[in-house]
Amino acid sequence: MANSAHLAIMEKGVAEWNHWRKENPETRPDLSEATLSGVDLATAKLSGTDLRGADLHEVNLNEADLHGANLREANLAGADLRGANLFMANLFMANLFEANLLGADLHGANLVKTDLRRANLKGADLSETKLVGTYLRGAISTVNTTWPAGFDLNMAGMILFDDEGKPVEDSE
Repeated sequence: MANSAHLAIMEKGVAEWNHWRKENPETRPDLSEATLSGVDLATAKLSGTDLRGADLHEVNLNEADLHGANLREANLAGADLRGANLFMANLFMANLFEANLLGADLHGANLVKTDLRRANLKGADLSETKLVGTYLRGAISTVNTTWPAGFDLNMAGMILFDDEGKPVEDSE
């Protein structure tokens, strides 16, 4: 369960939350199992935050800092994560169905058994991610998307686009 004091600060808005994070850098926020669906958390400083099992579907996390956050089993379906920093985040079994991860940094993130079906991965950095059992059917990427070494796009059931937005027939 989320820490009620942390949740109360978050409910005051991103500016108040970011100020509190700056003043309390040693505190590891606990928003586990919190319901924040539909909330505007663009540019929120959520690095290292415990968001296990949180309901974040359709949340605006555009340019949010989530590096090292624990998002295990979180619901991020339809979330806007454009340009978000998810470096080394734990997204084990998270739901990112139809999430917008355009230009997001997922370098080193744990994406084991994560649902990324129909997600927008254009220009995202997925280098050194763990993609074991990750659901990628219908996910969209471009030639600018960075994948882990040895990752086979042909086996992932994804849609690959070139720089002009045209589907690439053969991703080899």
